[in-house]
Amino acid sequence: KYKAESVVGPRVFWVCMTSQWMHTRRSTIVDTFVLAVCFGTFLLFFLASGEIAAEQTSRLKDLTQDFHGLCTFLLGFYMNTCIGRWWAIRADGIGGLWGQIDDLTMLLGCYFPRNDAADRAVHERVLRWGVLSHELIYKQVRECSDLSDLVQRGLLLEEERLVLQPLASQHLCSLPQVVWCWQVSFV
Repeated sequence: KYKAESVVGPRVFWVCMTSQWMHTRRSTIVDTFVLAVCFGTFLLFFLASGEIAAEQTSRLKDLTQDFHGLCTFLLGFYMNTCIGRWWAIRADGIGGLWGQIDDLTMLLGCYFPRNDAADRAVHERVLRWGVLSHELIYKQVRECSDLSDLVQRGLLLEEERLVLQPLASQHLCSLPQVVWCWQVSFV
C-alpha cells in the first residue's frame, strides 16, 4: 500500500507540468488566440496579394522553420525548470526526510546500544514514528484525513490516532510535524 513513487515518481513530474500549464492556461489561451489572429491576418494579406511565388513560399517555409527552432529552444528552458523543481522535491524534500530518519536511528543506536527489551522498544518507536511521518506527508498531499489504515498497518497506535484524527479532519496543522515533535519530546 505504501508507494513513494506515486508522490515523487515520473508521473508526478507530468502532473506538475500539466498543473502548471492549467494554472497559466487563461494567459496561454489569450496568447494563442492573439497569435492565431495575427497569423490569420498575415495569411489573408499574403493570399490577397495574388499568386504565391516559389520565392515567397520558400521564405515562408524558412520563417516557419525558424519559429520551430525558437519554440524548441524555449521549450528546453521550460523542461529544465520543470525537471529541476521535480528533482528538488524528490531529493531535498523526501530524500531529506529519509536522511533525517537515518541520522536519528543511527544516533539512537549510539545512545541505546544494548540489545535488551527497553532499547529495542525505543528503536522501534522512533523508527515507527519516522516512517509514520513519511506516510503522513503522502496523506497530507492527497488531503486524506482517514488514519485508520495506518493503525491497521502498525504505523500508528490507536491512542496516537485519537490525538491526530481531530487535527487531520480539520487541517489545523501539519501532521508529520506533530510526529516529529513527539520524537523530540520522547528522545
